[in-house]
Amino acid sequence: LSLWWYNKVRLVISYLGQVNSFQENEMLKKKRLQGFTLIELLVVIAIIAILASILFPVFARARENARRASCLSNLKQIGLGVMMYTQDYDEKYPFSYPAASADRATQTDPSMPGYKFTTTLSTSAHWVTWMDRVYPYIKSTQLFVCPSAVNDVSPSYGYNRVNVYEGISMSQVEEASKTALSMDMNVSYAPYTMNCGEGGVWLTDKTSSYHPYVTLHFDGANFLFFDGHAKWLSSNNAAIQSGTCTSRVSTSIFWNPQGTVNY
Repeated sequence: LSLWWYNKVRLVISYLGQVNSFQENEMLKKKRLQGFTLIELLVVIAIIAILASILFPVFARARENARRASCLSNLKQIGLGVMMYTQDYDEKYPFSYPAASADRATQTDPSMPGYKFTTTLSTSAHWVTWMDRVYPYIKSTQLFVCPSAVNDVSPSYGYNRVNVYEGISMSQVEEASKTALSMDMNVSYAPYTMNCGEGGVWLTDKTSSYHPYVTLHFDGANFLFFDGHAKWLSSNNAAIQSGTCTSRVSTSIFWNPQGTVNY
């Protein structure tokens, strides 16, 4: 008899254990089906939005920093090409293009920069410019395109027009490390208009319609100097605003290879 009761008690305890286990499983299933509450979802969304507002500007700035570095590298390589050109041409810099319209040539070679880019006010003109003269030393038209350029039919870099229509010699440049030879200037006539007016004024005058085409990097521009080195300068840099600018000719050595005003 005692054995009979013992077996019955064991069956009851086993049954109760199965019921309890079943109830626990059902509760777990309900929790899984229940998921997040609305408040929990809103909190997660708010956290993601806050993180995005913090990180996106950082990512954008990092991306532009990379573009600025790539653009600066372009100018450095162009500078090396210019230096090699001067060694082959009696230490004379490549001229921007002939001053006399009768002497200007149209570039017809599709592989050359003058053909790739529109290089004048006319939308159909493709002149032979300084870029075509430097091209044999750098072998790439892509070097004339800044990653931050806003106009892909025009070159990204201007060329100093003061005293360089026909090319000047290295000995005529007073301070090569202080005079700008080229700069960010993403307009069609950049190859022959970089000066204290078109370039300098566009940089400093934020109301100018051309301001976005020269300040491609953080309200500043990359510059290549006559000695071949390149660096970025803010539009507020004192050197850019030094001297006086009359009829596009500056007295400052920053814009004029034979300027009289230092900075």
